[in-house]
Amino acid sequence: MSVILLVLCLNFFAQQTQGCFYSSYSLNTKDNTQTSLEDVLLDRITEAEKARGISRFYANELSKLEKQYLQRRNDPDFLRDYGYLLHITGNTPRALAIWEEALKLRPNDFALLCNLGTVHQILGRNHYDKAREYLEKAVKLKPGFRHGAEELHLRLLEHLRRQSENENYIRENLVLPELNEAWKKRKDPPNKFAAPGVTRETVRGLTELLRQFPKQADTWMVLGMLLESEGKWREARLAYQRALKFGCGMTEELRDYFTKYKAFAEKKNPVRVVGWMVFSLFVLMILALLGPRVLGVVKAVIEDIQDVKRRQASRNPSRHDAKKRRAGEP
Repeated sequence: MSVILLVLCLNFFAQQTQGCFYSSYSLNTKDNTQTSLEDVLLDRITEAEKARGISRFYANELSKLEKQYLQRRNDPDFLRDYGYLLHITGNTPRALAIWEEALKLRPNDFALLCNLGTVHQILGRNHYDKAREYLEKAVKLKPGFRHGAEELHLRLLEHLRRQSENENYIRENLVLPELNEAWKKRKDPPNKFAAPGVTRETVRGLTELLRQFPKQADTWMVLGMLLESEGKWREARLAYQRALKFGCGMTEELRDYFTKYKAFAEKKNPVRVVGWMVFSLFVLMILALLGPRVLGVVKAVIEDIQDVKRRQASRNPSRHDAKKRRAGEP
C-alpha cells in the first residue's frame, strides 16, 4: 500500500529528476560511450523510462534497499544507489545525507562527488559554492570524462551563479560566454558560431550534459548554435525549439532568429530536397518518353495548318493577290 501511495504522490517529481545522477540505475562511471544526439534531441531516454513505468519501478527498488540499509550502510556503492532512489522519489534531504555518509567512506569517489555537486546545485543559490567544490574535485579525478560533460557542468553552474546575482545576466550572456560575440554579430541564417576552444568535442559534451539536465534551456540554445555551425540544420532546429520551449535567457532574440532559421531549414530539409529530385526525375522521364511523340504531333498540326492555308490560297487566287498587293509584294 505504501509503495502505491509513493508512486501516485511522486510520479511527477520522478519524471523531472531522472537521469541527473550517477548510479546503477542511470549514468555509469565505467561507461564513456557517447550518448546519441538523436536520442537527446527527441527525448527518447525520458520516453523509454516512462514506458517501463519509472515511478513504480523506483518505488519498488527503494523499498528493497531500505530493508538492506542497516546491513549495507558501510558499502559506498550501495549508499550511492540508495541515495539516488531517495532523491528520485522525492526525499532529497535524506539523499544528501546518505551521499555525504558514503563520501566519508570513500572520499575520492567520482560518482559521489558529482552527485553531491548536482544535488547542491538543485538546492539553489545558497548551495552553489558547495556544488562547485564537489564538482571541481570530481573533474580532477576524471578529466574529460563523458566528453567533458562535468567540466561543462561547472560552466553551467557558474552561469546559474551569475544569474542569481544579476537577473539580467542570462539575457546578455550564453552558457559559454566566449560565443557571446559570435551571437551578437549573427546575420540571417545560416551562421558559423565559432570561438577559441569550442570544438566538435564541445558538442559531444553538451549532448552529455543535456542528458543530465534535459530542460536546461540555455544549454539547448548553445547546442543549437554549434549544430547550425556544423551544417546540421534539422538537429539545430530541434535544439532551438527546445531552448524556446523551456525558456532560455535570450528567448526574445532567439525567437526572432528562429523564425528566419525555420524558413531556411525548411529549404534544407532532406525530405523536401529528395522529393524535388524525385519529382524532377519523373518529369524528365515523362519528357524523354513522350517528348518525341508530342513534338511529332505539334509538327503535324503545324503542317496541317499550313496545308490548309495553301489550299485556301489556291482556291481564292484573286483575294490572295490582293493581300499581297496590300502588303507591297510584287
